[in-house]
Amino acid sequence: MVDLYWRFCLALFLASTLLVGCGNKSQNPDAGGSDSDASDVGDTDDGGVGDGDSGAGDVGDTDDGGVGDGDSGSGDVGDTDDGGVDDGDSGSGDVGDTDDGGVGDGDSGSGDLGPSLLDVLIIMDNSRSMVAEQQAIAESFSQFAAILEENLGAGRYRIAIVTTGVESDGCPPCPPDNPIIYSCINETGESGRFQDRLGHNVGTADEPEFSFESEPSCRVIHSDNLDCFYNPAEQRGVILTGINGCGYEKGLAPLRAALSEPLLSTWNANFLHDGATLAVVVVSDEEDCGEVGDVNESIPGISGKVCYYASMGIGPDGSYTDPQGSLYDLTPVREYRDFLISLKGGQQDLVKFAAIVGVEDVQNPAATAIQYVDNTYNSDVEPACSTPDCTGYYCDAMPGTRYIALAELFGIGVNGFVDTICQNDFSDTLTRLATFLTAD
Repeated sequence: MVDLYWRFCLALFLASTLLVGCGNKSQNPDAGGSDSDASDVGDTDDGGVGDGDSGAGDVGDTDDGGVGDGDSGSGDVGDTDDGGVDDGDSGSGDVGDTDDGGVGDGDSGSGDLGPSLLDVLIIMDNSRSMVAEQQAIAESFSQFAAILEENLGAGRYRIAIVTTGVESDGCPPCPPDNPIIYSCINETGESGRFQDRLGHNVGTADEPEFSFESEPSCRVIHSDNLDCFYNPAEQRGVILTGINGCGYEKGLAPLRAALSEPLLSTWNANFLHDGATLAVVVVSDEEDCGEVGDVNESIPGISGKVCYYASMGIGPDGSYTDPQGSLYDLTPVREYRDFLISLKGGQQDLVKFAAIVGVEDVQNPAATAIQYVDNTYNSDVEPACSTPDCTGYYCDAMPGTRYIALAELFGIGVNGFVDTICQNDFSDTLTRLATFLTAD
């Protein structure tokens, strides 16, 4: 019995020795194992080099922030979710990725080459002197639209057009029995309402005669109805707003009315995209005349010139009040800047403003100034520029100083754009404008 006991003990001893010699790979510290300890090389769960674990410090692993892995850690090169270079993830700082604001990508993050959505409000002067400019803008629109399509894509932009007309004592509704009368408000009511009349000049630039067809679906223009803006085959479009508009041109008041209630959710509905860049483009050969009530309209001997006197804050004779005793003063331009930025939650980078107006020197728009011909109480104003090779009464454009000032508030060359209206072909201007609007 004793002999059997010692044999059993010997067998048990030998078995234990064999087990220790073979080892348990999940519990020992040898190299090349697959345990969960640290410091292994090539293991799977210890932070070693070359393993497949989730520890820290590995090269080529899957979940540790290492180099070349496929994890979601930070600092990787070529991974999928960490802000690395060329990885296609959604992190920050990548070059060529899809959602991080990198250079050359198509995402909507910060640092992109342009906006992903764009809303463009065009304010077109529809006074008597604008027939040639309206037609020239219309004929150059194809270049503008092509750049929007290329840089943004179909369905990624919207365009609406308003006029510089706002109903007032000096600009009453046009009588239905005499639609040719000037300085009146058309049947849409203007005053910030998106235009939906497809205009066509059946006359000439010197002897214009407009006909209109109403099309409510053209109030907001997009990829699917670009002919609303201008149809070259029919020579008809909303941009041809006509020339019977208000002689007290107000380009800034309509933008505020157009983008405010009640119009924004009624007549002007379905224009603003959430998160889109908002661009306002003014096309006028006259100065802005502020809000209704800023000036006395129809002052004998002064008429529309009061807009320039009020813009200057002083009349040509040195007086600070008009002949009726009202102060020469207009709503501050900064109010419109603040209004536009407020529509974008205070994000100024989501607002752009462009002025195609009377400019003395395109290279130095700020030098444009209102200058009186003489010092009489009702002096004329010197033009800012003249259209080349133009002969006739409507060749000059007056200084658009308030529009230029608003562009300056947005930073000309940053989010502000200025060009001259004194030109015959707007192809280059609209090409540069479209590039400006779609750039970051």
